[in-house]
Amino acid sequence: MNGTTKKKCDHMSVGVILRRLFDGRYLTFDRNTPPPGKAAVAGHLDGDSFIQAALKEAREEVGVPLKVRDLTAVTPEPTWRPGQCRRDQGGQLGHTWMVYYAEVNAPDVKPSRRETRNVQWVTEDELHDAFLRTLKCSLGAITAAEFTAEPGLEPVWARWLRMAGAIRASERDLAQIDNLLNLPLAAWYTAD
Repeated sequence: MNGTTKKKCDHMSVGVILRRLFDGRYLTFDRNTPPPGKAAVAGHLDGDSFIQAALKEAREEVGVPLKVRDLTAVTPEPTWRPGQCRRDQGGQLGHTWMVYYAEVNAPDVKPSRRETRNVQWVTEDELHDAFLRTLKCSLGAITAAEFTAEPGLEPVWARWLRMAGAIRASERDLAQIDNLLNLPLAAWYTAD
């Protein structure tokens, strides 16, 4: 942040998996901020409730106006997941997540240039291919730098997408990918 103090992490995150009704495709994008990977809508609560943050993040990141009635919980309750973010986490590396699912009627997507790039609607097969790339990274078959250059799923999203029924994944493979959640952010951006 160019010599300024990093914003404090509240260790509370929300995610929203968006699926287009008419063709069953899922909205993904690459983040412009660490960690790397294809992701769904997500963000910190910053004092909002999980629902308020979900609605706000969908509007801010991709311009999709959702209403409370549009959201279905993917996680039955807030769930802790390890992982780093770009904020000052004060030594506690992870977030309590609540993830939602929403079906939308082909909204006009207006992605945030500050937070997102490569915004696209993908099929379940394309999501699964991104999952396999993340699995390869977790197994050491591709380096963190190679993954950053051509990302698969952001590791935290593998479990949420399986819970939503968007990808096929064994618990063993998810546990393997979970190992990436503890990888320091700097490791993704250094030459191997």
